[in-house]
Amino acid sequence: MARPLRINRAGLWYHVTARGINRHTVFHEEAEWRHWRELLPEFVHRFRLKLHAYVMMSNHYHLLVEAPEANLSLAMQWLQTLRQLGELSAGIDYATVSAGLQRIKRRLSTDRSLARKAMAIEKQLT
Repeated sequence: MARPLRINRAGLWYHVTARGINRHTVFHEEAEWRHWRELLPEFVHRFRLKLHAYVMMSNHYHLLVEAPEANLSLAMQWLQTLRQLGELSAGIDYATVSAGLQRIKRRLSTDRSLARKAMAIEKQLT
């Protein structure tokens, strides 16, 4: 069942929560916690919000936000996207990625087109 539509009006206060899928951890390492906290000042400034309180837990967070403009949906989309991008970039081990591409190249040695694509990706990572 879809969630109810969010009321989006200027000047309202919102209690916003964002949780990991199936309540899984969303902040794994200190760098991810720090990245999210570093996003908050830009989040407030860019969307002209008033952040009254926030709480971070390993699998979700809460925000108490006042939105003088009716732009909370756009603001949350921005925050979630940048949080996820930070999460992705924080854990990349390029040596592991390169080794995986080598295994794929060996498996796909009979398909020259796919092998060329794998080599192009590997060059971008090295």
